[in-house]
Amino acid sequence: MIPNGTLARDMIPRLPSEQMTTVLPSGARLCSLREKLCELGSGAPSEPWFAGAVRNLRGGDGGEHGLLLYSLAHLLRSGPPGAILDIGTARGFSAITMARALHDGSLKHRIYSVDVIDHRERRNWHVSRKHGPTDPLAASQVSRSEIWSRWYPDEAVHVEPLRASSRDVLENWEHGPILLAFVDGAHSYRAVKDDLALLDHRMAPGGVIVLDDFHPGMVLGGIRSRMVNAAFQRIASVVRRWSSRHAALRLGAHNEFLVVSRRFSGIYRAVSEFQHEREDAWKMEVVSMPSRGDYHSADYLLALLTRRE
Repeated sequence: MIPNGTLARDMIPRLPSEQMTTVLPSGARLCSLREKLCELGSGAPSEPWFAGAVRNLRGGDGGEHGLLLYSLAHLLRSGPPGAILDIGTARGFSAITMARALHDGSLKHRIYSVDVIDHRERRNWHVSRKHGPTDPLAASQVSRSEIWSRWYPDEAVHVEPLRASSRDVLENWEHGPILLAFVDGAHSYRAVKDDLALLDHRMAPGGVIVLDDFHPGMVLGGIRSRMVNAAFQRIASVVRRWSSRHAALRLGAHNEFLVVSRRFSGIYRAVSEFQHEREDAWKMEVVSMPSRGDYHSADYLLALLTRRE
């Protein structure tokens, strides 16, 4: 059961609407995370559990998209057991959050989580420029298997880790129609285009594909001037000759995100092309995450593709 009848939307602060400058594919609907969670009307993980997952599995970095994944997985309770696909496991935040929804709802679905990193490979998962000081794994060499066994044994029983590329897994898929897929693996245009082409005929009617980091590749941060951003890029390239990368990125509060935004623009292109070609079969929504710190709601978007029934 969902603790105290908590709804996922109640875990998102009410924020004033922000002007969105994103150019969306034709026919795509734009909404905030809070609006989407209200529409779904599903439950949410308990706040202590979710805060712990953000700390342990994301190093304290954001994780708002986990509320959407939880709600979508929890809504699968009305259907027969089926498959959920998670592309890009990392520490396992998305897989474990969806598994928590299955655990809370006593659901029998199976999550297949794909990554090129072996489940038992020990490594340091901490990235200093991304993860916060509360990251409990900052100084650890630990495997994903050990992380899950330590903190999430009840959730881990719902997940089957697969060491492979998403292409290999999807080309050899034998687990039936996919009810829900989260795509957060390789972020190149070609990789995402291939993932979507393979998912196209493997998703169940009404199945949902969620794609992370749906950035248009435009300047959407607190600094929205292409000229200013270009100046930061030129200065950073000079500074990198005698300083570390981290020092270069500190030249502007928003510079690091803008670099990331442009790197991820292949996702926007691949999704836009797919939606244009397959609009008859798929409905598209774009969900903006809450603003926090240097990130604005236009900076961090998810794309949702729902297969028409």
